Amino acid sequence: MDKRPNLFSHGTSELSQDAFICWLAEWANPTYKETDECLYEASIGFIRRIYDLHKKNFPASIKEIKVTKQFKGLDILIEVNGNQAILIEDKTYTKEHSNQLKRYYEEVVKLEKYKESDLLPIYYKIGNQSDYSAVIDAKYMLFTRKQMLEFSQENIDRGVQNQIFLDYYFYLREIEQKYDSYKTLLLSEWKSEAWEGFYEELKQRGIKGQYGYVANPNGGFYALWWNEREDNDCRQYLQLEEGRLCFKIYVADKHRRKELRDKWSKALIERSHNYSFNVEKPRFGNGRYMTVAVVRDYRVGDGKGRIDIPGTMGVLGEVEELLKMVDVR
Repeated sequence: MDKRPNLFSHGTSELSQDAFICWLAEWANPTYKETDECLYEASIGFIRRIYDLHKKNFPASIKEIKVTKQFKGLDILIEVNGNQAILIEDKTYTKEHSNQLKRYYEEVVKLEKYKESDLLPIYYKIGNQSDYSAVIDAKYMLFTRKQMLEFSQENIDRGVQNQIFLDYYFYLREIEQKYDSYKTLLLSEWKSEAWEGFYEELKQRGIKGQYGYVANPNGGFYALWWNEREDNDCRQYLQLEEGRLCFKIYVADKHRRKELRDKWSKALIERSHNYSFNVEKPRFGNGRYMTVAVVRDYRVGDGKGRIDIPGTMGVLGEVEELLKMVDVR
């Protein structure tokens, strides 16, 4: 395909994404079937996927689609055949906040126009997100970038040639490639999306933690924290701060912070000599959250300057074991 400018490279906001979803959903109206049958079928397929996510029976036929933007704060409300409603909260790189999902759902319930069993709430997210528990608690089903890419590819294979549809697909594919770039970039070349993609893979491989951006005066970084343990003195956990791994403690009692920091640092360094990585003393702070020891680069290379994921998982397993073995009491 010839190279050409992409509409969504310029329209990157959630409003632009809202517009695409509204446009796509509206194509399910029977009025447009003869205009572009492939796009009409794609729109029907998009709505069908939402019904499938909710494990609800798809209507025998769609006679009318009514799309409303910004309904009581909700990004998109799609009415199907006058008696069912799809609620879509659309996010690019931000996440849900302030109980907004439950509030939007309740606003639609208050209409008393639809049975609750006929409401299909969807949380559509094109960026990565570490924790979806609030989405699930609010009874929304997750529709991810990967799912939209799969849907789009299927319909392009079936003959969709509309340039707006293609532009959105290529836009999402470019985002996907950025998140997957940790697989192919040199370790020294990783950018923010590569770190997020890497942390997501670690979670998929069994690391039970959360990741996100940590702001600080030096510009901030992407972190993943996990393996929390606690005793009567303090809480201990592990944190990846991009290229370095930190052993951290949380101490509520300000009078014991220096004592516990020094004890944990000494114990971790002394017990680490039988492991495959080097544990070092960091530059100490003296707050509630403190780094007591660091591994400067825990990532294992593949011999060509790129990541060896199984090897790196092995190091992380050893690090977890070390923290478990240390007792400063």
